[in-house]
Order: sequence, then structure tokens, then C-alpha cells
Amino acid sequence: MSVRCFCGIVLVFCFVLFAAPPFIEGYAETDRAVRLTLDCRDQDGAVSGARFSLYRIADVLPDRTWSLTDTYAGYPLWLQDLDSAGLHALACTLSGYIARDGLSPCDSGITGDMGQLHFPSRQPEMTAGLYLVIGEPLTVEDTKLLPDPFLVCLPETDTSGAAFFDVTVFPKFEKRAVWKEAAADLSVEKIWLDDGAERPESINIQLYCDGVVYSTVTLGAEYGWRHTWPSLAAGCSWQVVEDGVPEGYAVSVDREGQTFLVTNRAYPAGDGTGGVLPQTGRLWWPVPLLTVGGIFVLLAGRNKRGGT
Repeated sequence: MSVRCFCGIVLVFCFVLFAAPPFIEGYAETDRAVRLTLDCRDQDGAVSGARFSLYRIADVLPDRTWSLTDTYAGYPLWLQDLDSAGLHALACTLSGYIARDGLSPCDSGITGDMGQLHFPSRQPEMTAGLYLVIGEPLTVEDTKLLPDPFLVCLPETDTSGAAFFDVTVFPKFEKRAVWKEAAADLSVEKIWLDDGAERPESINIQLYCDGVVYSTVTLGAEYGWRHTWPSLAAGCSWQVVEDGVPEGYAVSVDREGQTFLVTNRAYPAGDGTGGVLPQTGRLWWPVPLLTVGGIFVLLAGRNKRGGT
């Protein structure tokens, strides 16, 4: 075997192994039923009696992309190039809007004695989509459990490209000792990602306590785009929402300790909110390069053999 022929085989092999988009059997079956199990068990035992609500945020399309449902399509959300941190911020942002606007879940339920909750719970079936899971605070003896909101894509795919229509996830809880709870300060900070573009002089931030407006403040450059609320009750579920996101910007809300980070990101020129969530996976750009390169080297090797 010639060196050129060998190199061609290696290139084609690399294409098949690394560059080709994974085949997800059944993924295009967007009308196929899916199931989700929440497993709330850890080293401290099973968490029973925890209530969770499920919200269908986006539809899954046969080409493995996502399209926001009509309920959420009008919100100024950033949906491009989301990593795990971005997905967490998106979950927090959506939970704020849901609390503010009183949006209803598509399903809900309570974990049983073994700490598990199976969806669908109250509806007959679920179809492929992007779902947001929000849990309610729960007090167990002298510990308060605060569930972290999260997004889950159904069906779920693994690194090999296999699709799973029955998925189990393990919700995260922040645990606080009830006797240690005390009033605390909460802060909000505005972050601009707009490459120095012309931005509004100020924006309004609403602070919600258990879904009810507690305070509205105005942030501007004069105050460093930051505000602190002193001595807020520890027993409330606190959330912030930007009231009236500037045109041409998307908003993302996340929390780090006692500080809410509200990020406004400018859309590229001519681009809107999108509505399509990118799928993780291998890069596609090497596919044509590796394919053409492999074929070229193989043909070159064959022509050389024919000439000799």
C-alpha cells in the first residue's frame, strides 16, 4: 500500500469517526412520547413531599434544533451558544418571568416516599421539547431545602448520539439550617455586553418576594449600575426581573451568593431573539474538508499506481 493511499484511508476514517454528525436513532420522531423522572435522593436520604412544576419552553424540531413555544417567544431571551452556565442563567431568567407573569405549568407533582416524581404526572403524555423544572422550597425538620431551577432537553442524547426518551435527573438543593436563617442584604448588578454601543441611561429592576413585587429600583451609571436592598427576610423566595428590556438587547439573570447579575447583551445587527437553541455535538465544518481531502489523496494514489 502506498503512503498516499494509506493517508487517504486515515483521512476518511477520521471523517467517519470524528467529523460526521452523530446519527440519533428516533430523534426525528418529535411526536414520540417522552418521560422524565426526578430523583431526589442523596447521602441524607430521600426527599419526599417536594413539589415541582414543569414548563414546556420550546418545541424540538426534526433537525435537532429548538423553537420557543408561543408562550415564551415574546420574551427577550439570549439563546445562542449556551454552555452549562448559560443554560442555568436561562433557567433563572425564565423562572423570574414565570413568577412575575403568573404563567401556568404544563404539569406538576410531589415526590413520593422514595423521593421520586414521574412526569407526566397529571397530563396523559409528554412530547419532545425543552422543559424547565421549578421546585418549591421545603422545610424538613430543621433544614430548609431550596431547589435550583433547571432545563432539561427531551429526548436526551449521550456522547455516542443515542437518544433516550425516558430520562432521570437529580435536582440540586441548597440546604440551609432553619435556626441560622436571618435577614440579609441582597444586591443587584447590571452587566452590559454591547461593545460600547449606545445604551439607555437607566433601567428598572423589580424585586419579587414569593412572586409579589416588593421593590422597584432604577439603575444607572451614576450609581455604578448597582443597588443593595438591606435586611431582607430570609423566609422569602427572592427574584429579580428587568422591567422593560431595552430594544435590541436580550436579558439574562443569574445569582451568585447574595448578588443578582442582570446581563443585557446586544443582538448582532439585523438579528433578533432567535428562538433556536443550539445543539451540542461535534463540529460540522471539517466534514467537507476531510471528505474531499480523503477522496483526493485516494485518487492521487490510484493514478500513481496506474501510471507505474
